[in-house]
Amino acid sequence: MDTLNGLKGIPVVCGSKFDWKGITGWSNYRRLEPGFEPGYVGYTDDVGFYVKSHRTGITKLFIYDCSVLDEDGNCERTEWTSAEGFRIEIEQCTTS
Repeated sequence: MDTLNGLKGIPVVCGSKFDWKGITGWSNYRRLEPGFEPGYVGYTDDVGFYVKSHRTGITKLFIYDCSVLDEDGNCERTEWTSAEGFRIEIEQCTTS
């Protein structure tokens, strides 16, 4: 997994790992690189990761926004946002 120079521990994910509709992207942890784990952003409590566009080459930082839980209280997906208003949803993978 690549990391952006100067920001140790924050992974860079290729935009092609997400399905996009406008400014919203979807993926699941299985599609992301093995060992994908967002990193702390600077000296904050925020965690995030970068997405590098496979079309434009532009890199955007996505910060954790929230977790969506199912009726049993299990995490169904996490949601992430960029400063530019882009959103990403990452679904949890199930074995069933």
